[in-house]
Amino acid sequence: MTLASGSGSGELAPTVDGPRTQTLDLSLPAGSTDATFYYRDTSAGTAMLSVSAPGRVGATLSVTVGAAAADGVTATTSIVVAAPDRLLQTISFAALAARTYGDPDFAVDATASSGLPVTLSANGNCTASGVTIHLTGAGSCTVTATQPGDSNYSAAPAVMQTFAVAQATKPKQPSKCIVPKVVGKRLATAKRMIMHRHCRSGSTRYARSRKTKTGIVIAQSRRPGRVLPRNTKVALTIGRGTGR
Repeated sequence: MTLASGSGSGELAPTVDGPRTQTLDLSLPAGSTDATFYYRDTSAGTAMLSVSAPGRVGATLSVTVGAAAADGVTATTSIVVAAPDRLLQTISFAALAARTYGDPDFAVDATASSGLPVTLSANGNCTASGVTIHLTGAGSCTVTATQPGDSNYSAAPAVMQTFAVAQATKPKQPSKCIVPKVVGKRLATAKRMIMHRHCRSGSTRYARSRKTKTGIVIAQSRRPGRVLPRNTKVALTIGRGTGR
């Protein structure tokens, strides 16, 4: 622990009689929370002293020294310095990947160097419950990790991570069956035309015809141009010619 004088003429010492210095390294005994040092100044007034220690929050002390004696001897006062404030801590919280609205809830990992539990809060198109994040819409989500500290650790600086939430792609609507005109076509051609229009070939029957060659479609069960549900069946009648 290091204590420094905030007064240009002030001096610090571990004992009443010195040695004097404006920067004093104090060694606190094991299990102790404070230490005594001595401050001497050639003029009356209040000086501000600063205390620092590795890994701890700095502290500021105020000490008032009375007027010097008539014989010019500088005034001296003893000060008890308590151990500086609580230990510092930090939060480790990695960046979060972009998501798509509709993705399942997911957990995030944020930890404090102190080992104390971290609290998550969420703003934007999301909510937080414990360590679980739930997406509420497209846009963006900001997750904030905090740790308030305890009797040994000071509050950690909050860490925020923001990620984008994309709009879910709407599923492609199935194409409708648009009945083609297949009368006059050969059976194989008619079936291909029906399939390409997102319909299905239904039953096939044969009938004699004086006007149409054998193997040609002479009738269909669905009127050409009708818009029907996908995979609607279209039955066909095929001519057999004039034979008996």
